[in-house]
Amino acid sequence: MPDSDQTSPLAQLERLYLDAPIGLCYLDADLRFVHINEWLASINGLPVAEHIGRKIAAVLPDVAARIESQLRGVIETGMPLVQGRVDAETPARPGEVRHYLHNYQPDKNEDGAVIGIRIAVQDITIRVRAEEALRRARDEFEERVKERTVELTASEARLRLMADSLPVLISYVDLDQRFRFNNIRYEEWFGRPREEIEGEHIRDLLGSAAYQAIRPYVEGALADRPQAFEQEVPFTHGGTRHVRANYIPDHDPDGKVVGFYALVVDVSESKRADAEHRQVVAESFRLEGQQLLLKQRERIMREMHDGLGGQLVSLLSMVQRGHATVDEVTDALRRALDDMRIMIDTLETTEIGFQEQLGKLRARLEPLLRRNGLRLKWQIADLAVLDAFEPEQSLHALRIIQEAVTNVIQHAGATQVTIQVSIIDSDDETVEIEIRDNGIGPMTVTAPGGRGVRNMKARADELGAELRLESADPGRRVLLLIPVRMLGKTRPVVAAGRA
Repeated sequence: MPDSDQTSPLAQLERLYLDAPIGLCYLDADLRFVHINEWLASINGLPVAEHIGRKIAAVLPDVAARIESQLRGVIETGMPLVQGRVDAETPARPGEVRHYLHNYQPDKNEDGAVIGIRIAVQDITIRVRAEEALRRARDEFEERVKERTVELTASEARLRLMADSLPVLISYVDLDQRFRFNNIRYEEWFGRPREEIEGEHIRDLLGSAAYQAIRPYVEGALADRPQAFEQEVPFTHGGTRHVRANYIPDHDPDGKVVGFYALVVDVSESKRADAEHRQVVAESFRLEGQQLLLKQRERIMREMHDGLGGQLVSLLSMVQRGHATVDEVTDALRRALDDMRIMIDTLETTEIGFQEQLGKLRARLEPLLRRNGLRLKWQIADLAVLDAFEPEQSLHALRIIQEAVTNVIQHAGATQVTIQVSIIDSDDETVEIEIRDNGIGPMTVTAPGGRGVRNMKARADELGAELRLESADPGRRVLLLIPVRMLGKTRPVVAAGRA
């Protein structure tokens, strides 16, 4: 064919027909191939020449069984078939189902009779597979969304259940200061369903006065500053409550504040209980102070009766009978004065411990012993346990020491008195107070004024202690054994030596 014929419009059209990337063919009224391009022939698995003049049923028996009725319908009705679809295996690709879209256009003569069919076939397998993959992905995504929605719904239900079970107000407030979540306690506080509260402004729910009271904290939380406060808030509904609150800012993924969580506790009852407790404690301290004062008065009266009173009565009797010398009167008055000083020392309960009171007793005993020709040997270690003595216990111990020394002065004929305080290491740790002399004779059971060994034993009983009167070589000794476990314990007050 000359070049001019190859470039003619007809030649170009024929080339386009042959090389088009879709299937093109023409069938006559008997469904025989008249024309077919390479693309469609290759799909059918035969050269172009082996199609021409042959019926479609002979070339593609399997495909013809599906489409032959459609083709005859076009010939009989003269109506086109647009966007028809065939899913089938082809000789070119056996075992693989591919998807084709076809259009059947009737070819009519001047009389309108159908003399053939123009066919266009497009392989849409890739598109169909893509659509199927997209549909599967969409179905899978929708299923996951559905599952996640169920999970979130269940999670939200659990969160609401947890929030509703707590005896506090829990809410979430957005940037517009509107409630977006409230637990059931809001219904109880404000008497409204929480569905009505959701979306409402803080001011509208709490009231203007309450809003003004908490507004600085709300604005602080929305400015990304966590808030914690406790104060009285005058709510419109429910009156004034004393609340303790925490506002915690909430952030979006970019770190921007989008609202805050609020936790509010009504501590009104607790505050009232605290106030009542403070009143009870104050009253308790007042009564305790009164009881302490009464106890101090009773102790003073008892000591004056048993100690100072007894000595003064004895002295008065001696003077009235005319048997007392000046030295005896002077000595009796000094002993009475020492008793009074010891009693005063033990009243200083908040400042002076037993160890310091022992030091004061030493300062009073040394001049007394010197006047009576006795030397004092003092052996007292610095023991921390001595600070555990209660004032009442200190007084009893001092009185026993004083009574033992008085007995030495009056009856022992001694030249030396030793006073020693130590700790005995045993199963039951014990404070040992020893008063020892180098004189002779037994301990006197009683002494003028109702004092003596009997009085000492009575005081030892009040201490929960053991009193021993023993002979020594030389002299005698008095042992007072006080279990450490008894120190600091208050025992019933008994008037020592009263009969």
